[in-house]
Amino acid sequence: MELGYAPKHVLIANRIREKILKGRIKVGERLKPDTELAAEYGVNKRTVANGMMILVEEGLIARAPGRGSEVLRREQVRRTSGAVGMFLYNSGHLYDTIAAEATMGLMRRGLYPVWVNQSLFSNVISSPEYASHIQRFMEQMLDDSPYGMIVDGDRFMPFDFLRRNVSRIRNLVFCDHFLYPKKIDGAKYVLIDRNAVGRKAAEYLYRRGHRHITFFPNAETPAASSAMRHPQSFIIDGMKEFCLEAGCRFNEQIPERLRHGEAAEKVLRDCFGKEDAPTGCLLLQDVKWVRELEPVLSAMGLSCPRDLSVIGCNNTPWSEEAHPRLTSVAMREKLMARRAIELLTGETDATEIAITPELVERESVMTR
Repeated sequence: MELGYAPKHVLIANRIREKILKGRIKVGERLKPDTELAAEYGVNKRTVANGMMILVEEGLIARAPGRGSEVLRREQVRRTSGAVGMFLYNSGHLYDTIAAEATMGLMRRGLYPVWVNQSLFSNVISSPEYASHIQRFMEQMLDDSPYGMIVDGDRFMPFDFLRRNVSRIRNLVFCDHFLYPKKIDGAKYVLIDRNAVGRKAAEYLYRRGHRHITFFPNAETPAASSAMRHPQSFIIDGMKEFCLEAGCRFNEQIPERLRHGEAAEKVLRDCFGKEDAPTGCLLLQDVKWVRELEPVLSAMGLSCPRDLSVIGCNNTPWSEEAHPRLTSVAMREKLMARRAIELLTGETDATEIAITPELVERESVMTR
């Protein structure tokens, strides 16, 4: 049976709901087994089960293992609001793209996003105590029966609250990061493989003849829990792992000093312009090169790529504005947003998706 173009589990629920409300399926009558419905609609059993859960939430049917689905009543008791809580960054070159793609994807499916104001995220980053405001926002939203939530699982998210309330949230998708020590049962995940970011950059520099490389991170604020690592730690791990396997050198002194808040100018003057200095590096952000690092190296009489080959991250417009233009690791944010929506609506049977980054080559890396 042809279903149409909306999420298949939603369309299945719509078809069966219509039959119940119009009396074509009577109160007390059992529905066909999931296997038969799956064959009838040309989908798998998981898709049918997801559709049946919509009808359970509306109070139209009851389901029990071994007994199947039984019609309880002809009127809907409860429906979700169609709102999707978007607890993601939503400003800046990278996140603007995610926000736009996710918003359009939800609207095409008859859902609507409720975005947390960006100023709240900015406050949380600078002052972790603001994290309690995010939890209060979530608590208030749950009272309105949302369709689900898409959450950036960064260190300041209230993971324990999400774990306790995953059944009330109904559809919970972690996007971009997940830094809690263990996965949450019932949640789904679409995450950037940051270890692959580090490995891909290190391998590229190695293939271009660089045997001593490093990483320029941001200074780190304390994590909400000692068990939660900063996202850039996974990039460093990837670079170190590749260097160990390839037999080249990863300079750990530079990222360690910068992570602990030491001034970038002092670190660069101490470590570059010497015979044993790194010849290639990866940056956490494209803009870090343009605004912070390149002016210092230029003042030292050093240039890119003659003295230092540079790879940026996120492939933002800053990479095009640099001189020379920066080779950069693209995080494929549009794909990440699309996959998050598909996980939210049950359009894929997957529960975990890893987004592998792509390297965009420009002129900032020299072959040695």
